[in-house]
Parts: sequence; C-alpha cells; structure tokens
Amino acid sequence: MQLDMLVRNCEMYLSDRTVLMDIGIAQERIVCVGENLDMAAHRIFDAEGRPVFPGGVDAHVHTATQLGGYLTQDTFFESTKAAARGGTTTIIDFCIPEQGQGPDLIEMMDERIAAISRDSVVDVALHAGLSRLDSGDIERQIREAMRRGITSFKMFSAYPGSVMINYGEIFQAMRIIAQQGGVAVIHAEHQDLINMATQGKNLAVASSHRDSRPVVSESVAVSTLLALVEATQCPTYFVHISSQEALAQIHQRKVSGLRVGAETCPHYLTLDGSLYDTMDGALYVCSPPLRDQLERTALWNGVAGGSVDLISSDHCCFGRSQKFRHRDDFRRIANGLPGVETRMPLIYDQGVRTGIISAYQFQQVTATGPAQWLGLYPQKGVLQPGSDADVVIWDPDRSFPTATTTMATDFLPYSHLALRGMPVLVIARGRVVWNDEDFVGRRGQGRFVRRRPVRQQDKSLVKSVGEEVL
Repeated sequence: MQLDMLVRNCEMYLSDRTVLMDIGIAQERIVCVGENLDMAAHRIFDAEGRPVFPGGVDAHVHTATQLGGYLTQDTFFESTKAAARGGTTTIIDFCIPEQGQGPDLIEMMDERIAAISRDSVVDVALHAGLSRLDSGDIERQIREAMRRGITSFKMFSAYPGSVMINYGEIFQAMRIIAQQGGVAVIHAEHQDLINMATQGKNLAVASSHRDSRPVVSESVAVSTLLALVEATQCPTYFVHISSQEALAQIHQRKVSGLRVGAETCPHYLTLDGSLYDTMDGALYVCSPPLRDQLERTALWNGVAGGSVDLISSDHCCFGRSQKFRHRDDFRRIANGLPGVETRMPLIYDQGVRTGIISAYQFQQVTATGPAQWLGLYPQKGVLQPGSDADVVIWDPDRSFPTATTTMATDFLPYSHLALRGMPVLVIARGRVVWNDEDFVGRRGQGRFVRRRPVRQQDKSLVKSVGEEVL
C-alpha cells in the first residue's frame, strides 16, 4: 500500500509513557501508527523527535456572530485559518439567534452550514443555541438540530432580552435533550445577582463590569443548574468556568457519578482582573469577567487534577474600535476576546513549559477531551488508525508571535506575553494547511461535521481518558 503521507519520528504521548512512532496517512485518515514504518508515500515529513499532537478541537468559537449589537469581524475562512495556525484543526461554532430579530434557529443552522462548506479551511461542527423560544416549541427545534447532526445545545442563564431563557425553560430543554441523546452546554451566571451588583456602579469604568459579575453569580447559577442536571440526567458541561467554587461544585457532582463537565478558557488562566483598572480596560470585557490570582491558581490546579475537562478559546473577534465604542457604559461594551489562534500556544507555554501539566494532559484538554464530550471521538482528538488525519508537529522552543496575528482583529489580549512552543506543520484531514510560516490551505477544504446522538454511538469507541490505541 502506498501512503499519501508518512510522518516519521513523532514523539507521542500516552497516559503512562512517551513513544517514538511513525504515522501513515491515506485517503484523509490515519491508516497505521507504528515504529519504523517501511512504507512508500507520496510525501514524507520528519518530525525529528519533536512532539506530535492530535489536531486541536476548540469547542467554543463565535465566528461571524451578532452579539449585543456587534458583529464579530471574521468569516469562517479567517477563523479557521487562524485556528489552524495555532494547531487547532476542528472548531465547534454556534447558531445562536438573538431574541426578537433575525433568522430563527432552523434558518440560521442552514445558513451556517452553507457558510462552513463555502469558506472553512478546517472542519467545523456546530452547537445550537436555544434562545429563540418564541419561534416554535423547544422539542421541534431540538429535533431539527439533531436531524442536521447538531447534537449539543447552548443555553444562557444571563443576557436578558438577547439570549437568556429562564430556569424552567432550561429544565424543559434538558429533559428533551436527554431523551434525544444530546448534550447541554450552559453559560452559568445568575442574572438576579448581576442586576443587584450592577446597581450604583460607575458606568464609565470597565472595572464596574468585573464588579457587577461577582464569583457568587457564577457559583449560585452552577448550583441551581446542577440540580436540574440531576433531575433530568442530561449530559451537561459548563462553559468558561472562571472560579474555584463553581469548579469544585461541578467536580464534586462528577465524582458522584453525574455526567457533568467543566470548560475553562486561556484568558481565565493567564489574564488578571486588574486589567479592568487600566485605561484600556474595555478591551478585556468578557463574561464571566477576568478574576484574580487565587482563582487562576485554582483553575490551573483543576486542569492538572482533571477537574477541567476541556480548554476552549471562547473566541469573539472584536476589534479596538468596537471595544471602545461604548466605553462610557460598561453594560454595552462588546463582550468577548479573540483567541482561536493563541489557545494552544498559550496552554503549552503557560502549562507544559512551566511544569503545571504534562504534554499528555495538554492534548487531553485541547483535543481529546473536547472530542469525547461532543461526540467527535475517535474521529477527532486522537492519533490512531481510523481517525481523521489531523496531525500537528510542535516545536517546543519556537517563539510564537503574540504581537501579530492571523485573526481578523487589531487587538491581541496576550501581546505582553512571550510564548514559546508552536506548530511547525499542521495537517488537517490529510491536507497540509500550515507549513512552518506558510499558509498552504485553501478556502472550502474544511467540512461541516455531523455528529450522532450519544445513545447511537458505539460505546466501544467512547473511550475514557487514559485508554489509548496505537
């Protein structure tokens, strides 16, 4: 058999050891992994003993998204090109219709799938947002999403008048999602506590954003929502967890057998809430807000200890002019940070190089864990025969540029950090997308990825962390 590609001398990471292997690729899949493979190939790459990871899976990306009166600045071409630059070969984006305007969920799903097929460089899956319940009953929306291969459902307990639904509606949706074999994805902040904390705040300072969304608003919402998960037995993970208390609650219920998980983001691990006290504080507005060193340390401990299941970017590609447009009213500042390109280099530099986590844990939280949680494993997130040929050769000593970016923004939250460790070859489904500093991919080579309901997945393929196949 002649291979399309052969990647030699790959340092690969298992839970208990590091191995040196070759990877054979044909017809967009990994067909063999072994030592000193003696096979002909059209193209041969030598990793020279450097780390080789499964292509990253970023489960939280907002491309070309209308949020709070702002439109993010990137298309699927730009977001997926940037993702690949940082080692991510699959993103999971969103269909989140705002309340009272624009297309409903079903129309938006079809529009997004068409845009993905036309523009994306790497593969894209979708979450459905249950935010426009005025457009039809919940069950119909969930069934229509599942029919399109969209099996995860985002719900918000904050942002009234835009995307928030109440706890009763979340409870109803969880029951149906569980019946249909889907996964609930929850933004957990308690709006009543936010409203209370907002009273009397100085609207013209960004620090009021931080102070209006205290840790307790996240922890109380998580506690309430965990009770709904218990009652419905709906597989659920909580996005962008920013605090020790919320993470501890999720971990405790997970240990007791509830199928719940926690996502955090690079900005909660690397940026400090004191940034809101600076002249440029508006640039860092995101929800939940950035926290202090105590919370960052607790989150890193959660990554190292396994409480954090996945690290996603929560990429919202706003620029400086958008961020500063309403700096006189913190409630109206464009909410979110760009980060799809920097996610993996940040976690490698700040986590692996510092010794907080191992290279194996790095691939778990950036690739394998997201794929397992969202029905993409073992198609994605692992280097084994039969999986998509998403392969990243990593140079642990190469400096990653944080002063320039492939992302469609003029604002880089991490420009003050000197990062080391980055991809030097990125292969997405058997095609080279980035070769060193050169982009060699093309618009439209990525695909929309359909996912099956959890109950239809072959249980033998849904491996727990630590079960590897070579």
